[in-house]
Amino acid sequence: SLRHCEQAVRDTWIKEIPTGVDYKFFLGQRTGVHDASVRLSEDEIYLDVNDDFNGVTKKTVEIYRWALGQQYDFVFKCDLDTLVRPKLLLESGFETFDWVGGQNSFFASGGAGYGLSKKAMEYVVEVEGAPGYEEDVHIARILLSHGIPLHNDPRYLFVPGAKIDRKST
Repeated sequence: SLRHCEQAVRDTWIKEIPTGVDYKFFLGQRTGVHDASVRLSEDEIYLDVNDDFNGVTKKTVEIYRWALGQQYDFVFKCDLDTLVRPKLLLESGFETFDWVGGQNSFFASGGAGYGLSKKAMEYVVEVEGAPGYEEDVHIARILLSHGIPLHNDPRYLFVPGAKIDRKST
């Protein structure tokens, strides 16, 4: 379980999220079945998908399905090891794009996190999530096939070991 990583995020940058902005942690099945003994926190959502490395793409599709069901207009998806600067993210202008992130080849790197609009999420959930861990590549293929370009924002930095300056999201 990576719940200790969730707590590390709660203890750090989550505290900087302004009132009125939601965040959620999404959990799935670790052993192929839901463990009913696992108690969820208020900020956790259980999805009926495998939560192993090979299930990341399907889980991500289900996250967007959940977000659409909750009437979200935009979602910033990031991993537990992503450092986010909430104030700078909210001031970044993400809401003017259907897909925004740091470009890595032809896709937005999931390592740095990326944002999708409602329109982009709708395209993603129309396609069955492929098995595998390259959810960022899978989503890129879907969005590009629908003519949605990636808005490359270099503030979504994915360079392991790089120093982050005050301007980085």
